[in-house]
Amino acid sequence: MSLIGGVILQLFLGSFFLFQNISIYILSFFYQYGYNVSYNFIFAVDLVLVASIWFGYLLGTYLLQTRRWHCKLVVALGSGTALAGVYISSFTTNIWIFLITYCMMNGLGIGACYFIPLVCGWEYFPQRKGLVSGIILAGYGFSSFIFAQYSTKLVNPERMNPTIEDRETGVTYFTPDVANRVPYMLQTLVYMWTVFVIIAVALISRPDKTPESQSQRPSKANVSTQMSTQEADSEYTNANSLQTQ
Repeated sequence: MSLIGGVILQLFLGSFFLFQNISIYILSFFYQYGYNVSYNFIFAVDLVLVASIWFGYLLGTYLLQTRRWHCKLVVALGSGTALAGVYISSFTTNIWIFLITYCMMNGLGIGACYFIPLVCGWEYFPQRKGLVSGIILAGYGFSSFIFAQYSTKLVNPERMNPTIEDRETGVTYFTPDVANRVPYMLQTLVYMWTVFVIIAVALISRPDKTPESQSQRPSKANVSTQMSTQEADSEYTNANSLQTQ
């Protein structure tokens, strides 16, 4: 079940690649509020996202392996941060706040969750780490294909082309009819991803390490007692054999 939860979680985490598909719609949305930014802004978003995800990798593995937080807690915390960042970004009309919420919060949360299902899967199947990684990360790669199609349907159901050309930036923007659907698109995606995260948190787990294997091992005290008893029995046997002789 942990593998299934990992695949479902990666379907959400793979939304990291979605920005390449929705970037022109987001630029069109902010263009209405006076931000006639060029395509360089897309690369800035990618840079901040990648940097935030990298810090998230470190944070997630630290909490799971060093601080020994429960895997469900790490996934819930990371996913909640990412979802909150995307949801807040859907309400802002300030492009710099969008950069903080969509990129920093979203990236940090995604990164914190990324390795958790992999670690849990490796612990369940230590001899099949390659297979486990392939199964789980298939969801990560497949996510961009699914949500690229779905996000376009949400924001531009009529498949309209951009028509507003800005000669200063060289960007051709969408009309307000399309651009104003960006908040709706982001919020709808968050609602769907939230369902994915809830299912993933319920399914992801680590194998128990407490039970029978440890209880069946004799303690040092029991071992020393058994050795003392054996030594005493050996001395008693030797003494009897000497008396007999």
